[in-house]
Amino acid sequence: QLLCYLLGLLALWALGAATVANALVAFVASAAMTLLALLPLAIRARRASGGGGSGGGGGGGGGASPLGAVLGYAGRVHLQALCQIVNRRIDQALISLYLAAADLGLYVVAFALASSLTTAAGTVGMVAFPKVSTLGSAAGRQSLFGRYFRFTLALLACGAAGLWLLGGWLLELLFGAAYAAAAPVLAVLVLGSVLAGLSNCLAFGYKAQDRLAVVATG
Repeated sequence: QLLCYLLGLLALWALGAATVANALVAFVASAAMTLLALLPLAIRARRASGGGGSGGGGGGGGGASPLGAVLGYAGRVHLQALCQIVNRRIDQALISLYLAAADLGLYVVAFALASSLTTAAGTVGMVAFPKVSTLGSAAGRQSLFGRYFRFTLALLACGAAGLWLLGGWLLELLFGAAYAAAAPVLAVLVLGSVLAGLSNCLAFGYKAQDRLAVVATG
């Protein structure tokens, strides 16, 4: 996927069409190509598992092959991640179309700082995922994930308070005095990052319990 995305960016640059909106289209296209590449493998694995039950004695009837299960799960997770990425980046594409480049620069800087909250929540989710998924009982998985979710909520609340109080100073310290004007945008994006961080943490929890339909519809 990264190679396809890089080739797409190089093609846009060569054609003189390297805009934010086109870069987003290139990223989505590269991710879609990765998903399409999984389909033949998943179909082949499903056919192999379906044909394997007629040959032998007692055990091969209805279970899917491990490869088919892994590819099916990977495809659903990849599609869900693709939808999340498009949802997070479409705002920048729209700003690049309707506002000045300076406004886009302020927005991107504020978004980068606010996204530290989402990254922190995603890190907790990645730590929680293997621990939750390996538990045997559904009640145990829900209880353990509940503790991780409450920790994420407290972490995001502290981080949001810090960015609301010190956001202007941090923008000026990290990016320069010219970007201090992005402080009001940062204050709004912090709230969105808290909600996105909680959503990401919930997504990891549902994926750990193989409840991808909830992630896709939520």
